Amino acid sequence: MVKFYAVKIGKEGPQICSDWETCKKQVLGYPGAVYKSFPTLIEAQNFISGSPTQSGVPSTSLSSPIPTLIPPASPYSILKISEEFNTQQLPIIIGNPEFWAKISSLSPILIYTDGSASPLTQKAGAGIYFPQILWGLSVNVPGNQTNNRGELWSVIYGLEYIQAHFRGANLPPVEVIVYSDSTNTINSLVNNNVKNLDLIALLKFQKNFYPFRFIKVQAHSGDLGNSRADDLAKMASGVL
Repeated sequence: MVKFYAVKIGKEGPQICSDWETCKKQVLGYPGAVYKSFPTLIEAQNFISGSPTQSGVPSTSLSSPIPTLIPPASPYSILKISEEFNTQQLPIIIGNPEFWAKISSLSPILIYTDGSASPLTQKAGAGIYFPQILWGLSVNVPGNQTNNRGELWSVIYGLEYIQAHFRGANLPPVEVIVYSDSTNTINSLVNNNVKNLDLIALLKFQKNFYPFRFIKVQAHSGDLGNSRADDLAKMASGVL
């Protein structure tokens, strides 16, 4: 059973954690810590904001800040993804109101994702393509440089790239439809995998918070969105 640990007062401010081990680092030994576990994210958010929960319906007020979401222990935390938005890797998009105005008006948001790995460069890459606005991301992959990790990371990065903006604007998560040609990535939410558990844990964590679903596409079938995501992944892996 999934639990959400709401930290109203803790070492690093209001937060919602998905496991007790992470939560206790924020509250144990901290004077005046206030925290509580809940079965739903809505109840956890309302506990922090002080809004009452009425039949599971969240408060519609946007005056209360959305708390930071803390994923399970992993060397590649979702929080780190947000920090990477400030690097030179994404110089055009950061602070670009026109881009976010286009994205914010869409529901659902569509993304094509793909991964790539090259034995020549020994690098893996992840590509995320936004067909509704004809724009894409080409990003590096953490950890082992494999194609499967590139596939997983493209989904994780794409989802957090979108939702971090909505969270920062004090807006609820938006629905995202993810087009992927990776059966392994799509099935990772239900299969008992033994590889890439760190990234799979992040993807499962995102599934608890973000409304998204997969649509399987055939690789190298002429689908324009899939081809664009493939090119972006290859750019990051050094193939293109």
